[in-house]
Amino acid sequence: MPQWVLFLPAICLYTLWITIGLRDGIIAASVSSYYPLMIAMVFGSMIAGATPLGGGVVGFPVAVLIIGFSPAEGRDFSLLIQSIGMTAASFLILYNKRRVLGGYEDFVSKCIVASLVGLIIGFELLDGIMSPFLVNLVYTTAVACISLVFAYQEFYGRWKAMHNVDPLPSSISDGSGLTLSGSSDDSRTDAVKRRRCKNEKAASILLEHICFPLLSAAGGVLTSQIGSGADIMCFVSGSIMSALTARRQRRGPDDGSCSDNTLTAASVIVMASVSVFGSVLRLTARQGAAVETDVLLAVFACSPIVVLGAPVGSLFLIPSNKRRLKCAFCVLGMVQLAIFGVIKIGNNGLAWAVVLSILFIVVCALVAHYVVSSRVYSKSVEADASSI
Repeated sequence: MPQWVLFLPAICLYTLWITIGLRDGIIAASVSSYYPLMIAMVFGSMIAGATPLGGGVVGFPVAVLIIGFSPAEGRDFSLLIQSIGMTAASFLILYNKRRVLGGYEDFVSKCIVASLVGLIIGFELLDGIMSPFLVNLVYTTAVACISLVFAYQEFYGRWKAMHNVDPLPSSISDGSGLTLSGSSDDSRTDAVKRRRCKNEKAASILLEHICFPLLSAAGGVLTSQIGSGADIMCFVSGSIMSALTARRQRRGPDDGSCSDNTLTAASVIVMASVSVFGSVLRLTARQGAAVETDVLLAVFACSPIVVLGAPVGSLFLIPSNKRRLKCAFCVLGMVQLAIFGVIKIGNNGLAWAVVLSILFIVVCALVAHYVVSSRVYSKSVEADASSI
């Protein structure tokens, strides 16, 4: 198939863009009014296609803080612009990089359904009730915490590889303080293994049928308020599911059944579906709550950029870029919180206290996990040495 087909959405959009722009004479007016937003979306669209952070992460704050849109208008801009960019990126993924999904189409479908439920709840029940500042504070803090966890996950994976830590240790604790060696008491070891497998299966069922749908629905609610969120919640759900699968099958994190690139591709498709659905709801809203003309002009100005930028970003979803993209996500998550803190939190001491307390708790939990893991590893080394 010819390579130009990969950018068929861009070809269609450019045809419409030129036609509408010349017919209504709005090209010069829209570009001159919203060129700062256009520059921001060059980076935002590529971030959207290459990481679980949607383009709304860039579009929403720039639209609100620089252009002067209200939070509701910033939300509308994020939804509308992502319905273009994310859809173009999804087309490229499904057409040319379908293999990157790795058979997780069913997971993507479930995330889309749950996210749409949350989106509808957010639009119909919570719109105008939730404080935009509070929503942004929760979202940016959550993304920063997730960034810390993923950064630690990368560090911990390297530590395990460096020390050659076996994901299935030769000594298994039965929970009573005793250590069972595989060679000394096979029956008790088998009992512990069966009990552990049973507990992990129950936890997996609980997460798959309750926690994951709730996370996806929460992402939909976030999207209804700030124009982004469904993608990152999809990524988090998939990461947890992948870790549990690897643990249940006793494999290391690098041998898990779902890579970061797979989850990123899934998050792009989920965000495309949710943004298109949300855009339809907003464009058909009743009089008085309709999308403002200024927002539509901003979308018109930025659409030629995102329809190319997001697919180009998705081209980076290859195994050799896995670590780079993960590092980019972690850095962007912390930078996003820092920018929000400087511009919006400002001198709000209470908000800073809450944010820093949450970050401190997360860091302490990660440090505690590393300390415990190190001690367990040291004891297993000593046990192996004494048995020789």
